[in-house]
Amino acid sequence: MQLPSSTAVDGTPGPSAFPRWDLCPGHGSLRDHHRHRRKNKITYFDLKSITKENGIAILISLVLFVAFLVVWNLFHYIAASLILSLGLGLLYKMKPVPAVILAVAYSVSTYLVFSKVLNVMLDF
Repeated sequence: MQLPSSTAVDGTPGPSAFPRWDLCPGHGSLRDHHRHRRKNKITYFDLKSITKENGIAILISLVLFVAFLVVWNLFHYIAASLILSLGLGLLYKMKPVPAVILAVAYSVSTYLVFSKVLNVMLDF
């Protein structure tokens, strides 16, 4: 396979060497999908349809995430992850004992995977 020639002296291929995305088969259907959505005013996420209970759950989830970031910065990843996963488990109506077991298993296992397998240290 040979790339089309270019006028550049450094050997970089010209613009004709790269595919034209507007000619790809999937691009037309995606473009038509967006035209259809604009024409019919389809919305997938409507803020007006959020119930009060769901809004409170979203806000508590955000507070838990901020707490996760603060605790991770001040202490350790395992403590921060434990607070976040336990809080989310209890928020979304898990029973306390399974929530604690899942939170501990998740926190320790993600720490071990990142630090031992991927060699990404999660400490401060």
